[in-house]
Amino acid sequence: MSSTFENTTRARTPFDAPRLAPGVLPVFASGSPVPGLNSWVLEQKLGGGGFGEVWLARHAWDAEQPPRAVKFCTDPGARHQLVTHEQNVVRRVMKYAGKHPNIVPLLECNLDGDVPWLMYEFVPGGTLASTLAKWRRMSPRRRIDLAVQTLYELTAALGACHRFDPPLVHRDLKPHNVLMAGGKVPRITDFGIGGIALHPSGKTDFGSSTAVAARLPSELRAAGTRIYAPQEQLLGSEPHPRDDVYALGIIAYQLVTADINTAPGTDAAYELRKLHAPEVLVELVLRSASINPESRPHSATEWEDALGALLCKTHPDIEHDDPPAPETVDVSPSTATLAARTETFRASSLPEPPAPLPEPSVPSKRTDASRIKANWRVGPTVSSGRGRVRQVTNAWVAVAALLVFGVLVAGVVYVVSGGPGRFRGTAGTYPGEVRAVPLPGGSEMTFCWVPPGERQLGSPASEREAVLKQFNQSPLRISAEAEDTRGRFRTPGFWLGRYEVTQAEWAAVMADTPFAQPSHFRPGRSHADKLGSSADTIRFPVEGVTWNECQEFVARLNGIAARASARGRFALPTEDMWEYACRGTDSGSHPFHFGRELNGTQANVDGTAPFGTASKGPNLDRPAVVGSYAGQHPHPWGLCDMHGNVWEWCENKYDGTIARVVRGGSWFNQPHDARSANRNWHSPEARRPDIGVRVCWIPE
Repeated sequence: MSSTFENTTRARTPFDAPRLAPGVLPVFASGSPVPGLNSWVLEQKLGGGGFGEVWLARHAWDAEQPPRAVKFCTDPGARHQLVTHEQNVVRRVMKYAGKHPNIVPLLECNLDGDVPWLMYEFVPGGTLASTLAKWRRMSPRRRIDLAVQTLYELTAALGACHRFDPPLVHRDLKPHNVLMAGGKVPRITDFGIGGIALHPSGKTDFGSSTAVAARLPSELRAAGTRIYAPQEQLLGSEPHPRDDVYALGIIAYQLVTADINTAPGTDAAYELRKLHAPEVLVELVLRSASINPESRPHSATEWEDALGALLCKTHPDIEHDDPPAPETVDVSPSTATLAARTETFRASSLPEPPAPLPEPSVPSKRTDASRIKANWRVGPTVSSGRGRVRQVTNAWVAVAALLVFGVLVAGVVYVVSGGPGRFRGTAGTYPGEVRAVPLPGGSEMTFCWVPPGERQLGSPASEREAVLKQFNQSPLRISAEAEDTRGRFRTPGFWLGRYEVTQAEWAAVMADTPFAQPSHFRPGRSHADKLGSSADTIRFPVEGVTWNECQEFVARLNGIAARASARGRFALPTEDMWEYACRGTDSGSHPFHFGRELNGTQANVDGTAPFGTASKGPNLDRPAVVGSYAGQHPHPWGLCDMHGNVWEWCENKYDGTIARVVRGGSWFNQPHDARSANRNWHSPEARRPDIGVRVCWIPE
């Protein structure tokens, strides 16, 4: 039978004893400013213990700012260790780990004051441990579906940090250190600094106390909770990604069995197969929970690849989430933020088949005029004087809406009819010819002519070997971009957006939908603190859009173009079209259209891990205004930001799966991810701050 730990309150080792420290009187008081950061005011104590306190803080004058969690280190021993030994780790976590949507970001820190503190994004919704209690009431099939989805998102976050050089290792991964944003989106807290769970102060207005339990850096090199820590970690070994892999194996077993007090034993394989767990998951659990570190996967990347393939395997039992609620729903700012930055995978590869569900529906290629009219309708009229005012208001709203619609139609008519430098819907006359499509509100979408031709796609063996050697990339994933796998591509030519679709362009076309302003990088949203002086983000690329929403964007453009009798269609480019255009006149021997090197100066990527050169470059840590890098290394056909800034959705599926391809890398990624040949994929419902879109026009 599997190992079970019944008495979870008894200290078993010196490492467990600090976690049982009794509560202490608060050191701080409600209404006090955060020391050294007077713009934030403490509102409510969320947890505390012998090592410190955690408080909810709000911005003193900007109500649009979401609340934050501030963790104070008051214990002298822990304070000394934090300031003298763990300061570099804290800085690296602050710079890198918080970029991932499944990691709670460390936003600010003060390690120089009398009481050091760390400030995190506040995440309501409970922990994975509390969520697991609800899963017990589910069928094994449904529970395993959720477990695979949750584990994939966790391993994607861990894998990203394990690939840093040197790797960022959590060393205290457990269900209590995974916050469930909105009750369903896993986000790892205290990444890279270990943890000591503090005594909770009780219920709060934001959910159970476990949801906001304070965790502070540990002064113990072997930090970690015993059941989730391998033996070598408890004995004081140096951090290694395999420490987190061991914890993943324990957590996965607990999620499938719905028992947080158990761990894999000698009969773990039998227990998992009895519940019809996928064989790939059974194998991962057994290898990861091995006593021998060499038997475990080297890092979480192997988990990520295996679970990603499992999720995207073609199967009749795929479930899909409903579209996200409009931004006007009555939710707290932090909950709305998290709903926007969440990517969701729903899939199953279990053998017992309920009734099959269809593949994701793609919006119609024409705009439904009756639906738009219904959206413009304000409400019923009444006979009172106020009702007559409403009738007049409704009439003006209808007139204004029709005018907007007319402007857009007239714009496309003008575009199709021609004019100097205007988009006529026909083939271009020379490579890189630029034409524009006017949109409501005065903005334009510009397109460049990608000329006819044929070229080899994919990367040569030398390029793939360089990536494998330098970045420890998955051999399975990188083999999918080989030249003999990708083949050759021929095109009669097409128009491709010169830039990624901007926030202004997206809002102009999607104005009457709940998805008109999805971007995380705009004032008042989750990543606003990274904008600096760039308060006006209308020329930033739109991000946080799903593939299905991009189909709606394209359908609206095509609905208007059809009324203008345009001969052709707007679409997302296929990845073959995208790569052909990205390479420009390059023969295919270079990783980038401008050459062999990328370190953040030629394109918006994380330049601290350069490719093709030893010289490190900048890391902007956010999207940039489209076209910002065009002057340094212009594309031969006038295209901008084909490398970096944001990933771009493509039309096609990834190798027969339900996932959709994304290309180009992003501000979050290292340079090797932005290579012309690199292939990546996400669920069509993925909503991330590093994925945007670029559209094309295919003339008839």
